[in-house]
Amino acid sequence: MKSVRTFVLLSLGTLGLTHSIQAALQKEEQIMISKTELRGLIREEIQSSIGFIDPMRVFEQSDQYKDEIKNIEKELEVRKQQLKSLENTAMKKKAEMETMANALSDSAKERKKEEMINLESQYRIKLQSAQEFAENAEQKARMKILRTIQDAAESVAKEQNMVLVFGTGVVYGAKAVDLTDKVIEQINKKYRAEKGPQIKKKEASAQAAG
Repeated sequence: MKSVRTFVLLSLGTLGLTHSIQAALQKEEQIMISKTELRGLIREEIQSSIGFIDPMRVFEQSDQYKDEIKNIEKELEVRKQQLKSLENTAMKKKAEMETMANALSDSAKERKKEEMINLESQYRIKLQSAQEFAENAEQKARMKILRTIQDAAESVAKEQNMVLVFGTGVVYGAKAVDLTDKVIEQINKKYRAEKGPQIKKKEASAQAAG
């Protein structure tokens, strides 16, 4: 019986649970606790010491991540317009060549062909760059905010006296141990505090320039 109690005591110590249960086991002459009661106490301690967050929901509701996505969409629109402009210019040059084919000298035709080749080359380069940007930009945005989420999760866990916090892979978790909302609240609060002075600085610069 003592070996079983020693094993339980070591297990509780490994989990970092409160000293109250350990003291109860060590002082058998002062308190008698049934196996059922012991399991209940252990379950309560474990439940109050382990939490989880939903990383996807943190990303989706993060103000910083939303702003990063907006910036990505703006950049993609700029690149799209650049490609459209090159495409229109190339079509215009091609139409000119076809219309003036008989009137152009051989040297003029060669120059026009070189212009078309140059435009096509620029288009391919910009298209490839836009495709690479679209593929990598969101991943970079996630990596940029990942450290912020990690820091917030650690801070919230300490406030809630958690010894273990899970992220991805949680199939089910009780609302009481779901730290997602608290993490979202903390990272958004920090981001707004950091972003506020930047916005005021930009507005002041714009007014000065005007």
